[in-house]
Amino acid sequence: MTTLADLTLDVYDMLHGVAQVQRPVEDTLSTATADAADVEWRMSTPALWRRGDYAEHWKGTGTAGEVVLMTEDHPAAADVTVRRSQLRSTADTGVLAIGQVFLKNPPVPAVMIQRAINETVDNDLYANPFRVWYHAQRTLTPVADKHYYELNAYDFDVDDMWQLDLADTAVGAATFDETGGGTDDLWTSAGHGLAVGDHVRFTAVGTGAAGYAVDTDYWVYSVPSVNTFTLSATRGGLKVEGTGDSAGTWTLVKQLPSLHEFDVQWWRAIVPAATNMSSTGGALYLRQWFDDDHTVYYTARARPDSAAIASLPADIIDMVPWGAMARLVGSIAHRDRQDPRRRSERDKADQPFIDAGFFQNRFLEMKRAYRNRLLLEKPPQRRAQVGHRIGG
Repeated sequence: MTTLADLTLDVYDMLHGVAQVQRPVEDTLSTATADAADVEWRMSTPALWRRGDYAEHWKGTGTAGEVVLMTEDHPAAADVTVRRSQLRSTADTGVLAIGQVFLKNPPVPAVMIQRAINETVDNDLYANPFRVWYHAQRTLTPVADKHYYELNAYDFDVDDMWQLDLADTAVGAATFDETGGGTDDLWTSAGHGLAVGDHVRFTAVGTGAAGYAVDTDYWVYSVPSVNTFTLSATRGGLKVEGTGDSAGTWTLVKQLPSLHEFDVQWWRAIVPAATNMSSTGGALYLRQWFDDDHTVYYTARARPDSAAIASLPADIIDMVPWGAMARLVGSIAHRDRQDPRRRSERDKADQPFIDAGFFQNRFLEMKRAYRNRLLLEKPPQRRAQVGHRIGG
C-alpha cells in the first residue's frame, strides 16, 4: 500500500539524487523549542543562516515538515527569531527536540512536492490525452424492489456485473460445538464430503452458534475429519469464531460453482447522481438480477483521487512521480527565468524547460501504455442508447 509520504520520497530522490552532496545543506537544532508558538530558535551552525533563509524540518519519512523563515542573521551563541508556518506548511506541534534536522533553502519543500503529487493524481491522470482510471472489485447486497444503490465515491462507471454459485446441493444437518475454546470450534455433519475452499450456505438455522447466519456465504476453512469442518466468511479468509453451541436444526448446502453474468442492459451508472439518490455523487441503477439472496459482484471504473492514494494500483503509482516532476521542474524553470541574476546565462536558460518536457513526455507515455492495456483487457460495453448518455 503506497502512501503520499512514499511518493514524496520518490519525487525527492528524483529531484536531488541520492548522494548527500547533491541535496540541500543540513543543520540541526541546538536547543529544543517550547511549543508551536515558540519563535526564538537556535541552530547548531549560526554562521550558516542569514536573514531571509528558509529552514525546512526534514523528518526523513516523507511527511511534510514545517518551513520557517529567518527574520535576521543568526547571531552567534544566541537565539534567532523565526517566522513560523511558511510556504503553506503547518506548524510542528509540541516540542522539537535537540538534533532535529533542518534543510537550508530547499528549492522545493516537501509541502510543495506533496501539492504537486496531489495535483497530478487529481487533475493530470484523469485528463486527456490518455485519460486513465483503474478497476476496482465491488459488491452489493440486492434488496427486493430496490433498484438503485450508491456507487463508491470515486467510481464513475461499471464494466460488468455477476452473481456466483446460485445452484446448490444438500450437505445435511450440521451442529456447532464451542467446547474446548475458540481454536477448537468445529461444525459436525456426518459424511459431509466437503473440501477446503468449498462455497457453502445455511438454508435453515436454529439457535446458538452466534456469528453464523442463514443465507450468508461461507467457505470451508479446514476439514479435520470426514465429519467435521470449520468455515471462513471470505474465500481464503480467517476462520469465523462462533459463540455458544448450536441448538435446533442447522441445514447446510454446498453451492455449485457457476457464474451468472448480467446482461449489459440490466444496469447503468448514474454520475453525477442527485443527492436524494446517493451521498457519494454516484448511483448504480440496477434493473434486475438473478437472486435476492446472493451477493452481486461488479467491476467498477474508479477515478484516481489524492484522498485515496492507497487504493491506486502499482501501474498508476509508478507514473505519478513523473507527472509531479514535470510540474515541479517546470515551476522551477519559470522561477529561475525571472531571476535577474540568471538572465545572462543564455546558454542554460532553456535547459530546465527541456528537463520538464522530458518528464512530461515520459508521464504521457506511461499513461498511454496503461490506458491501452485497460481497453484491451476490458473494452467498453456496447449497449443500446436510451435517452441521454449516463455514466462516462
